[in-house]
Amino acid sequence: EKLFICNILNEISFHLEQQIIEEKDKNKLLEKKFSKKAELNELQSVFVSMAAHQFRTPLAGIISSVNLIIRYLAADQETWNRILNKNKIEEHFSKIKLSIKDLTDILNRFLSISKLEEGEIKHEPKNFILEDFINDFIKYSQSLLKPGQKLICNYENTNQCVYLDEELLKNCLLNIVSNAIKYSANQQNIYFSAIIENQNILISIKDEGIGIPKEEQKFLFRRFYRAKNAKTLTGTGLGLNIVKKYLDIMNGEISCISEKGKGARFTIKLKQICHE
Repeated sequence: EKLFICNILNEISFHLEQQIIEEKDKNKLLEKKFSKKAELNELQSVFVSMAAHQFRTPLAGIISSVNLIIRYLAADQETWNRILNKNKIEEHFSKIKLSIKDLTDILNRFLSISKLEEGEIKHEPKNFILEDFINDFIKYSQSLLKPGQKLICNYENTNQCVYLDEELLKNCLLNIVSNAIKYSANQQNIYFSAIIENQNILISIKDEGIGIPKEEQKFLFRRFYRAKNAKTLTGTGLGLNIVKKYLDIMNGEISCISEKGKGARFTIKLKQICHE
């Protein structure tokens, strides 16, 4: 009987040892896979960063050349007056500049993602008056509007000191406003509102554009995600992912209310802290 029990125990022990060996082998295999994936992610991040930097230089050269051509033509009125279809030439120059701006924005987003992954984004909060910041931001945003679009603003109780990273906040707002402009037609309005209440900063950006289908809204802040009804327009699917990560750095929140064909409202919430 004792021998029988010993045999059973030995058998159990043997099978346990075999399972442990198998689990160790599986873990080693997983470690190799994770290691390879980490290496590939790092390589991808380095490549994206290098490519973005390399592309920015020729793009800057192109925009500089376009501006010089426009300046030379304007300076030589006699030659300019002899040119037919001036409007067409000016229109094409505008298209070139707009395309370069779009490419530069895309490269900047790739660089932002690369810096976020490498932990190179600096968080440098400082005291500033929120209303002054918003006025400057709105002034800049007006230049991005499509023909016939209006940026309608409403501030309340914003002439107060806040302690935030201006650059990160500006990038967040610019991404959202740029999307609102892009996904709205000419003649449609963009609404910008800001309020400080109960030591909370609430900034809301609403548009009258194509909206986001409800079943897709849970994916909004995923990297490279684009709603099905937005795929006919240029974009990277990186903007809102960057916004979310920047707000995480600032301990902020973002929410979205939208319906397909009825526009979208994005609201940013941040704590009002002002350091003496």
